[in-house]
Amino acid sequence: MTSGNKATVFHSLLPSAWPTHTSPRSTAPLPTMGRILPWRARLPETPEIVLRYLRTSPIRIRGAVTGREYDFCASGPVAIIDVRDLPSLLGTGYFERA
Repeated sequence: MTSGNKATVFHSLLPSAWPTHTSPRSTAPLPTMGRILPWRARLPETPEIVLRYLRTSPIRIRGAVTGREYDFCASGPVAIIDVRDLPSLLGTGYFERA
């Protein structure tokens, strides 16, 4: 297989919806740079922390910063929370860092 044939096969496998451009050194279209690829699309993860519920009655509480809801009960007193919600949850007096 010649290099021209390889390029033709390669480009036939590219999704047709991808915008392309032509390099000045080649007439073969190339994928446009700057496209977000699936493995790079995730945002950096926010640090999480383990929190222990100190009461016995079940509770559902919403984090003041993220708006996430956290469920706690006596049989499941430990949960992983977003660190941005830590100050508001600790301020209730119902939790401690585990």
